[in-house]
Amino acid sequence: MPSIPLWVLGKNFTSLTIRQQMVGADGTLTDGGAGATNILAFKDGFTFTNATVREQISPDNAMIVHNVILEDELSASVNLLLPNVGGDPHPVLTLFQSSDIYKLVFGFGSGGSAKTHTVYMGRGDMTITSTGKGAARIEFTLTSIDAGNDTWGIA
Repeated sequence: MPSIPLWVLGKNFTSLTIRQQMVGADGTLTDGGAGATNILAFKDGFTFTNATVREQISPDNAMIVHNVILEDELSASVNLLLPNVGGDPHPVLTLFQSSDIYKLVFGFGSGGSAKTHTVYMGRGDMTITSTGKGAARIEFTLTSIDAGNDTWGIA
């Protein structure tokens, strides 16, 4: 029977949820809303970027550039097919405009190679587009916030 190595298949996304965060009087983030919204079924594309911000710090007579890492800048772009789920005609827009800070959880792989990422991010831009066939798509971006060192985790 023909077969291919499993590594050829790559790791599939297994989860993609977003949940609004409430900010307490002391700055503590807590889960808000009715619960995490599972948007994996509507995913048309997803990009997560961890860009390193650097500054070139070296003496004037240096022959080689010396880049010093200052910070990490996280960003995410989520592309969804606009769901037609009844009730609220635009549940993603409603969710996206309900808060300024979100907890984004995404995972891929299975078994021993499964990885789950949890990151707290701020609301960015949102764009709604439609193709000639009328399929509506929504793209929203999430940007870095400084919610502490433990806000970008891999489990």
